[in-house]
Amino acid sequence: MHRPFVSAFLLCGLLLQSPLQLVACQTYRDDLIRAQRYYEDNQYAHALALFRALERDTDSLSSLEHARYAYFRGMTDYRLARVEGGNDERFDRYARYWLGLASSIEKENPGGLQEHEKKRLAETLNDLNTKAYGTAATFDEVEPSEAPVAAPPAAPTTGDKCKSSNDCPDDHICQDGACMQL
Repeated sequence: MHRPFVSAFLLCGLLLQSPLQLVACQTYRDDLIRAQRYYEDNQYAHALALFRALERDTDSLSSLEHARYAYFRGMTDYRLARVEGGNDERFDRYARYWLGLASSIEKENPGGLQEHEKKRLAETLNDLNTKAYGTAATFDEVEPSEAPVAAPPAAPTTGDKCKSSNDCPDDHICQDGACMQL
């Protein structure tokens, strides 16, 4: 019963420089696992509290653990917006941030997320992007040469209607609701 624990303890000790790092390493992992359990048990407020406490120490996590942290932190915010907050935009902003970070980390260092988590990540980001921008397209989907280029708005000329001089070209002023050249 104690052999797996001792083996894990020794392995982690070999990978780290000091015993203090070993204790910290295990504590942060334990917090991550506990927060994930809260999330899976639909105890989102408890999960968020633990994720926030762990946030300042995420640099102690491996890249794979960091991807998991960002994924579950983002999904927790996403769930809180729908369950407790009634679609609260603040939670959605945090969810987009953390899920985008999780996606980026997973692309750089694959293996932190399971296949069903990657699928849920993509679907949730799609939903959040649609809500935020009115489109589900991501930057990866559009080639730079295919991206539509918006034409700049036509500059008002003499006689065009205006409300202030800011609505007129630099060498014009707004006078009686029309742009007049200086």
